[in-house]
Amino acid sequence: MVLPELLAYMDERQRLGKRWVETMIETSIPLYFINGAQDSISGRQLLDRYIDIVPNARTALLDVGHYPQLEAPQAVLHLY
Repeated sequence: MVLPELLAYMDERQRLGKRWVETMIETSIPLYFINGAQDSISGRQLLDRYIDIVPNARTALLDVGHYPQLEAPQAVLHLY
């Protein structure tokens, strides 16, 4: 079954999540978070959390699902 391998990120998130968040907060590299509002797993709620924890967060919310780069490539390119 492939599903456990695909969901390995859940274990990684448990182990490394704090480190990932700290890196996003502390980096000097400009970040821009483009997210899909219709994504039921990591949609608007994830964007709101990102805005809460990342200083001077730059974001965009598109009316698409989990894969904005596939569902709205021109909009993502424009934002990029």
